[in-house]
Amino acid sequence: MSKQIEKLDGAPTAIYKVTFGTEVTLLTTHLVGEETVDDADCEVWGYFYDVPTVLLYRNGFLLKELGGKKWYIKATHDMKKWEFYLAQTGQDITWIIDKTYHPLDHGPPYWEGKTWYHDKQILSIPELIPPVIQTMKTQVVAIEEIKVPAGIFNCYKIEYKVIAQDGTELEYPKPSLTLWRYTDDEKIEVKSEYFTTDEQSRIEELVSYNR
Repeated sequence: MSKQIEKLDGAPTAIYKVTFGTEVTLLTTHLVGEETVDDADCEVWGYFYDVPTVLLYRNGFLLKELGGKKWYIKATHDMKKWEFYLAQTGQDITWIIDKTYHPLDHGPPYWEGKTWYHDKQILSIPELIPPVIQTMKTQVVAIEEIKVPAGIFNCYKIEYKVIAQDGTELEYPKPSLTLWRYTDDEKIEVKSEYFTTDEQSRIEELVSYNR
């Protein structure tokens, strides 16, 4: 796989600063095409890193990500599918995450307290673990101003939590993902924080964006 996925001429591009502990690298993402997935019209975004970075670290198990693609539903900006490529044990490993949204209103317009759910299926090629299906709760918990390298933005703060089979919310001890979307253009992800362990998080902050 080419780590630097070809983009469309004149396609929008965003660059993020990625921090995990003392590790810092840059992530470049750009529009590479359009595709229909399960009847949902999607934009496809490819991305790569200057240096592979930690995607997951739990129970002593560490995976470093090389790059990948994300499919975003045009109508709602929610992610429909995610393929990412991992450097592990001398071989490339592809993990595929496919999301099915429950029949509730999801995506913009956002307001504080808005909540929706989706089921997430995780596959790995080659198979490192059996296929996993998780139910996720997504909620807009605040509207707040944040500062990132690209400037100061007013954002919707959106939290993602895993729902256990008994319906309770699981935290590690914090939400598995917190995402900040720009209030003037919800399509733009200004910052994200993903907890790869109970104590350490991987943070992405917008450095630049061009349409």
